[in-house]
Amino acid sequence: MNIKNMSKTGMKRLFKLFGVGIFIFILSKTDIPQIVHKFAGVKFSYILLALPIFFLIILVKTWRWHLLLRVQEINLKIKDTCLILLASSYFGFLTPGRIGESIKALYIMKKGYSFGTSFVSIFLERLLDIITIFGLGYISILLFREKLEKHFIILGILFLILAMLYAKRSLGKTLLHYMFKKMIPDKFKDSLISFYDDFLFGIRKLDIINGVWVFILTICSWLLYFELMHLLALSLEIKISYLYVGTCVSISALVAMIPVSIFGIGTRDATLIILFSHINLSKESAVSFSVMFLVIYLANLTIGLLAWFKAPLEMEEDRLKNV
Repeated sequence: MNIKNMSKTGMKRLFKLFGVGIFIFILSKTDIPQIVHKFAGVKFSYILLALPIFFLIILVKTWRWHLLLRVQEINLKIKDTCLILLASSYFGFLTPGRIGESIKALYIMKKGYSFGTSFVSIFLERLLDIITIFGLGYISILLFREKLEKHFIILGILFLILAMLYAKRSLGKTLLHYMFKKMIPDKFKDSLISFYDDFLFGIRKLDIINGVWVFILTICSWLLYFELMHLLALSLEIKISYLYVGTCVSISALVAMIPVSIFGIGTRDATLIILFSHINLSKESAVSFSVMFLVIYLANLTIGLLAWFKAPLEMEEDRLKNV
C-alpha cells in the first residue's frame, strides 16, 4: 500500500471518528444518570407490542425483494429469499450507507445469473428506500413547517436537485454509457459492458403494476418502522406523536447516509437533539431515543448473523473473477 492509499484510508477512519467525537461531546453536556434512569424504568409492555412489528417489517421487506426477483425471472423460495435478505443485512449494518447489502447479488450469481441481472433488484430496493425516505421526510416537515421551516427549505432544495436529475435522465444515461464504453480500461471493458447491458435490460423489466406494488411495500415498511420507533419512545416515557417520530426517523435516516459516523452514532444524536428541542423535549430524551436505534441495529445484526450461519456465502473463485 503506497502513501497515497494510506492517507486515504486514514482520512476515512478520521471521518468515522467524527461522529464518535460528536457523541462524546454530547454526553459531556447531558445528564447521564437521567438517561440511565429512563432505561431503568423502561415499560416492557411497549417492547412486547414492538416485537411483532419488528418481525412484520422483515416479512414486508422479504415480500418486496421476492417480488423484484420474480420480475427479473429469478425464482427463489420465499424462505431462501428471507435468509439471503437477513444474511446480507448483517453486512449492510456494518458498512457505510449499508452498501454491504449488495452481497445479495453474489447469492443470486450462485444460481447462474449474471452480476448485472443479480444487481438490479438490489439497486431498485435502495433507490426506492431513498426516494421514500426523502418523500416521507418532506411530508413530515411540511406537517410541522412552522417548527421546522429551515429543514423544509433544505429538503426542498434537495428535492429540486433530484427533480432536475430526473428531468435530465436521458443525459444521465448517456453519461453512464460513456463511462462504461470510453473510460473503462480495456481489460475490464467486456465484463463491465456486459454488466451495463444486463443491468439496463433488468431495469426495463419492471412494469408499472409491479412497480406500484413494490413502492407500496416500501412505504409500508417505513411506516411500520416509524411505529416501531414510536413504541420504543413510549417505552422510555417520551411523550411524542407518531407523526413527529416519523419526522425524526426520516431526517435521521437522511443524515445517517453521510459516511462520517459508525451506526449513525453522534450525528443521529445531534439531529434528534435539534428536532426534540422544537417540541420541548430534553437532550437526555433525545439521546435515550437514539440509543433505541442502536438496540434495533443490534437486533438486526444478531438475526442477520444467525441467517449468515444458516446460509453462508460460498462462491467459486472463477465466478468471483467475473464480477
